[in-house]
Amino acid sequence: MAEKQSKKTPREEVLARVFEWFETDRTAKRAIFEELEECQRMYKGDHWDLHDLVGRPLRTESQKKNRPNTVENIVFSLIEGLVAEFSEDVDLVDYPVEPGDDEAASIMTDLKKFIKYKNRLASEREKYLRWFFLYGTGIWHIYWDPHWKAAKALTGGAEMSGGKPFIRK
Repeated sequence: MAEKQSKKTPREEVLARVFEWFETDRTAKRAIFEELEECQRMYKGDHWDLHDLVGRPLRTESQKKNRPNTVENIVFSLIEGLVAEFSEDVDLVDYPVEPGDDEAASIMTDLKKFIKYKNRLASEREKYLRWFFLYGTGIWHIYWDPHWKAAKALTGGAEMSGGKPFIRK
C-alpha cells in the first residue's frame, strides 16, 4: 500500500521537476531581485532604509531620528533628466531613392507613422529608458495581440512595450 502512495504519475513527476527548477532559479536570482528592489527604493526617495552588502541597515533608528533626511531625491532627478534627453522624437521619413518613387516613399512614411502611433512608441520609449537607466536593463516586450482588429477583417497584431524586471512585493 505504501508503494502505491509513493508512486507518482508522469504528470506529477514533470510538475515536481519543473517546480524544482523554478525554486533553483528563484534562489539563484534572489540577490539580483534584492538589488533591483533597492534601486526602486532609491528612485522613489526611500533611500534611508538601504542595507549594506552584508544586509545590515546603513542607518539605525536612532541615527534616523538624530539626523534630518534630505528632501531632494537626486536619483529621481538624474534619471528623469536622462529620460527627457534621450527620448526626443524620431523623424520617420522615407525619401525617394529613384525618380518616380515619391508616392511609395510617402506611403511608407505614412505606414511607419501609423505603426509608431499604434504601438504608442513615444510613451513606450520613455518607459523603456526609465527602466534602462534605473535598473540597467533594456527590456522590450514584443507580444501578439489577438484582439486587435485591422481593415478587411484581419485580426491580431504585434505590439511593443517597454518593461522593467519583475520585482517581488
